[in-house]
Amino acid sequence: MRTLCADLGGTRLKLAAVENGVVLENEVSPIDTNAGMESVLSNLGVRCKEMMSRHPGEWKGLGVAFPGLLDENTRHVIYCSGKYAGADRIDLPKWADETLGLEMKLINDARAAIIGEINYGSATGETDAVMLILGTGIGTAAVCQGKVYRGKHGMAGLLGWTFLHKAKGDCPRLGLLNGLATDIT
Repeated sequence: MRTLCADLGGTRLKLAAVENGVVLENEVSPIDTNAGMESVLSNLGVRCKEMMSRHPGEWKGLGVAFPGLLDENTRHVIYCSGKYAGADRIDLPKWADETLGLEMKLINDARAAIIGEINYGSATGETDAVMLILGTGIGTAAVCQGKVYRGKHGMAGLLGWTFLHKAKGDCPRLGLLNGLATDIT
C-alpha cells in the first residue's frame, strides 16, 4: 500500500510516494509560505494528485510534517511563527479527505525527522536519540526508550518554541528561539 509524505518547510515543499518503506518518487519544489496556508494547500493538492496518477493503485494516506506547534491527536495546527497564515483555522484532515480522498496524519517536522532517523537513518537501532534541525527555524525532538517524547501536553522536546525573552514590537516570534533563527536566515 502506498503513502504520500509531505514535508512543508520554511521555503520548500518536499513530497514523496512511499510503498513499504521504499521511496518510489520524490520531488522538491519552492513554496511561498507567506502567501498563506490556502495557497500552499492548493499547490500541495495539485502535486499530490500528479504523483498519485504516476503511481496508480491503492493509497493509504497522506503524512504531513509541519514546522509548528500542533495538536497531533486532532491533527490541527495551533501556531506557526510568521508563516502559513491561516493554518490554525483550516481543518487539514477534512481538506485531505475532500481534495485527495485520503486520511491525513499531521506531525511536527522535527519529530518526523527523528522517526526517520530511528527507522532508516543514522540512529537505526537506538532507543534514545535527540534531533536538532537548523533551517529557516530551529527544530528539536527526542526519542526516549524507543518512543517520541511528547510530554503531558504534547509539546515536550520542541525547544524552538522556547521563549528566550519578551518580544519587542508586534511579532511574538521574535522572543522565541525559532525567531532568532528566522532573523538570521
